Amino acid sequence: LILLPKDLEDDTTGLEQLEKEITLEKLVQWTNPSVMANSRVNVFLPKFKVESEYDFKPILESLGMTHMFDENASDFSEMSESKGIVLSKIIHKVSLEVTEEGA
Repeated sequence: LILLPKDLEDDTTGLEQLEKEITLEKLVQWTNPSVMANSRVNVFLPKFKVESEYDFKPILESLGMTHMFDENASDFSEMSESKGIVLSKIIHKVSLEVTEEGA
């Protein structure tokens, strides 16, 4: 989702204006299909790469999913005949790279 300013009311940049105005309610309102219209525009973006890594272990543990991290409670018998298999980490890594050819 790329948000472009409609009109600049002062000497701020479009990003500054967006940062001042945006709320969850406005984002929901702006992206409501009933108020959106198709229009053809040319958008020029610099090439960029964004990477993030998330550790899901604390999230899963907070949801009560602790058995897979506990040697006495884990059960991976459907995946392996080995006993005592536990998970030490669950990492999700995401990368988005936009180049001249696209994403």
